[in-house]
Amino acid sequence: MTQPPISGRGPGEEPARDSGSPGGSTAGPGRDPRLAGFAEGGAGDTCRPGPELAATITELSGPEWRCAGATDDELIGLLGRWDAIGSWAEAGKLGTQGPMQYPA
Repeated sequence: MTQPPISGRGPGEEPARDSGSPGGSTAGPGRDPRLAGFAEGGAGDTCRPGPELAATITELSGPEWRCAGATDDELIGLLGRWDAIGSWAEAGKLGTQGPMQYPA
């Protein structure tokens, strides 16, 4: 026998990212204009990973990594660049190890 759900408990509606059209708004108060470059095909979406990109996406991700004001497309772009930074960092770690020496 299953119990009926308790009234007033359970998941509610997910809050909207913004009140704009589907996919988010491209303008708004507090929105960083650099976010637009991280939409598909933008300069930020296609740039090479490095320390400048890491600093930029850290700033755009904002407090608590919430990416305030970013559209869905821009969020996907930011996520892809975070992934690129992670790969770049791992390559750096592998490169500093030098060639592997195996006993003969």
